[in-house]
Amino acid sequence: ISTAVSIPAFGSFALLSNGCIMAWGWNYNGDAGVGCTTGPTGLSVPQLVCGISTAIALGQSQAILADGTVRSWGGGGTGTNGDNTTTSRNTPVAVCSITNAVAVRRGYASSIALLANGCIMTWGDNGHGNLGDGTTVSKSTPVMVCGISTAVAIAATADNYAALLMNGSLRAWGEGGTCANGDGTNSTRCIPVPVCVVANAFGTVSQARGITRRKPTVLAGGSGEGYAFLFIHRG
Repeated sequence: ISTAVSIPAFGSFALLSNGCIMAWGWNYNGDAGVGCTTGPTGLSVPQLVCGISTAIALGQSQAILADGTVRSWGGGGTGTNGDNTTTSRNTPVAVCSITNAVAVRRGYASSIALLANGCIMTWGDNGHGNLGDGTTVSKSTPVMVCGISTAVAIAATADNYAALLMNGSLRAWGEGGTCANGDGTNSTRCIPVPVCVVANAFGTVSQARGITRRKPTVLAGGSGEGYAFLFIHRG
């Protein structure tokens, strides 16, 4: 019995009730995690992801295990798997330094994890400041996102990340050329900045309850606002 499903840009995954994961579709860089690569043809039928039997949450070629650690697989050329290498993996490897993850997502070539204590860690490509650590230097192991300690949800696009804080406010960072950070500019941000939302008759951004992040970004507010974003929540 499946308890969750993930259909990202590269491949598809189903989390089973027994803690195992099945994968199908794209597998060019080992993105399915089944121990092989199949090139552009992909996997036509679901197969079990290797070595995972206690998963509690899915990302894109990623899983959180019951002990709070994270596993990652697939393309790793910019350190996207967080295992202190730039090697692609066709079976899951442990992401360094994370033991209390509650949500995980992958952008185009970087990754983000929400921790149980409200902090956020990121790793991989950082060409647009999308790791949020105040630099544009890529990292093959996780680093802390600057200035966030009360996050309750995260969202990801190719080169942007966003966080919903406990007080209902939003932070965004990364590539800003399409005004994706929502801070009133088209500037790239290498540290999180507040998302600006004008109050309307129905309420303000302080009442945000969730976010989904794809391009464009849309926020769902607690009083019926239709701004933008959709988040991966903790728990």
